Amino acid sequence: MKKILLASAFALCLLTRAQSAGNLKIGAHFGLPSGNTSSLYNFYLGVDVAYMFLVSDKFNLGITTGFSFFRSKDWNSFKYGTLSLVPLAATMEYTFSEIFSFGIDLGYSFCFNFLAKSGSFYYQPKVAYHLGRNEVYVGYMGIKRENNSPINSVTLGYAYSFGE
Repeated sequence: MKKILLASAFALCLLTRAQSAGNLKIGAHFGLPSGNTSSLYNFYLGVDVAYMFLVSDKFNLGITTGFSFFRSKDWNSFKYGTLSLVPLAATMEYTFSEIFSFGIDLGYSFCFNFLAKSGSFYYQPKVAYHLGRNEVYVGYMGIKRENNSPINSVTLGYAYSFGE
């Protein structure tokens, strides 16, 4: 119930900003698992989409989602299988200069594999380099799961911006 109320409140906040022009970002990312996650998985791949609203000259706020997966180290067995993630998060970006920005995604990630379906708190701080509408970023993705070890990855990504 809390998740539904939180998602509804977030959607309402976004709708109040709907009058201003937005910016659609579509991207892809690659990551290397870290911490305990690195003992089970080789790599992390995904695609994401974000819609950002200009709040001020240097600050953007929006919503992001996507699909990502971790591939098991054991390719010949389904002991751990592929771990799939679908995050739904608020995203923030602060621009330091015309070419550098800091951003963070905070929200909930749905986690799926053949053993279980669960999810938990999702976060991803990142630093980006902008060249026109192109963006290359380095980040650290983490999911804090109850009763399980966290899922972590160091990430390198690319995004293309449509709009302002």
